[in-house]
Amino acid sequence: MNKGNHSFMDLEIVQVAYTKMSKLTTPLCVNEGYNVGGRLTGILCRTLYQLSMDAMEAHGGDILQPLLHAWEMWLMTWQEEVDIMPQSEAVLLATITNIFANRLVSEELLSHPQYKRLTELTDRICRYLYQFQDKKVPDDCKGNTKSSNITTVEIESNMQELLHLVLKKSGDGINSKIKQTFLAVTKSYYYTAYCSPTTINIHMDKVLFQRV
Repeated sequence: MNKGNHSFMDLEIVQVAYTKMSKLTTPLCVNEGYNVGGRLTGILCRTLYQLSMDAMEAHGGDILQPLLHAWEMWLMTWQEEVDIMPQSEAVLLATITNIFANRLVSEELLSHPQYKRLTELTDRICRYLYQFQDKKVPDDCKGNTKSSNITTVEIESNMQELLHLVLKKSGDGINSKIKQTFLAVTKSYYYTAYCSPTTINIHMDKVLFQRV
């Protein structure tokens, strides 16, 4: 298959994805003006297409369909008629990170009980951490706060289960690096929930600009 035919087929894939995702985004943007959902979907699809082309040049793998599918599945959880809680961005971020690392997730893996539990825990913990961060005014990374009505007990309990799921040796057939990605994303939420923006900026400055 030559490059021209390949690009034409990819554009057809993008067009199909655009049609599907526009139907999902339009209800979410109903109060934002005429066809805002369609325009945002167009920007998203063009961005994902360009990213997939860049990844193909860098690594030789075609990740366009997995990328579009990951976004479509995430948007589906935000539909009012779906009787499930909308997923946080954490699961989407972990999924996309794995896709760019050529750790593609098959339909079989998506239905795997352990993988489902992995995504459920990641989503729940990161949602709790986001709420925890929103309800408190952090002073530093030691957990000193001015006010909070969210207990950390459930967060810690779920985090322990996630750690056990990721770090234990098992024959579940799930790539350990896929699991590690979900843990890394969760840890990043944990970090931002407990550290103030000032502290985070100081840490970034040390890592990026100071000699160790």
